[in-house]
Amino acid sequence: MDIQKMLNEVCEFKEEEPYFEKAALTIAKGVWAGIDFEGMQQRRMYKIYDEFSSKMQSASYCNEIDEFINNFARKMGVLSIPQSHLKEIIEVRDYLKEKKLQNEFLEYVAQKNVIIVALFRLDKELKEDEKL
Repeated sequence: MDIQKMLNEVCEFKEEEPYFEKAALTIAKGVWAGIDFEGMQQRRMYKIYDEFSSKMQSASYCNEIDEFINNFARKMGVLSIPQSHLKEIIEVRDYLKEKKLQNEFLEYVAQKNVIIVALFRLDKELKEDEKL
């Protein structure tokens, strides 16, 4: 029995996982950048990462990447994703559509949303530390 073949059958996202993770982080960064934190209540700020994770997951229950991005942004109160993030998000969207990986990606996000947000938060905090 081929071990690699067995691993691929067991690990649902094995081959695409690195790209899916990068794609999810790209979308998360774009949505995050569009959040109006100045108008946000302090109480909500305390649990913003939990909210971000749960809304990412609920937005992923759809059939198309465009719908996911729009749902996620809307759920987070984002009126528009900043231009500086749109190019990367469009590249991710187009790649997933071209390779017919939309459904697998959305399933990945639904299952791994907590990990995605934890990685996003870690990356964000490391960048903030570098600025100091």
